[in-house]
Amino acid sequence: MWATPFEKLLWNLNGEMPQSLPEFLPKDVAYQRLKKMTGEDFGYDANAWREWGRANAKFLHLPKIQQ
Repeated sequence: MWATPFEKLLWNLNGEMPQSLPEFLPKDVAYQRLKKMTGEDFGYDANAWREWGRANAKFLHLPKIQQ
């Protein structure tokens, strides 16, 4: 399964990213990166970030590859 950087940061923020994976980040680092990536600040509320991401779909979905 492919995931965008935004989604991976959400998983880290919500404690869903296993520490054994190279994409694991501490929650505070994930939070800071989300703020930097989006220019938004929803604190540590993963649900609020997820809702914002749904409203700004370019952060949640990989772009379609044109052939």
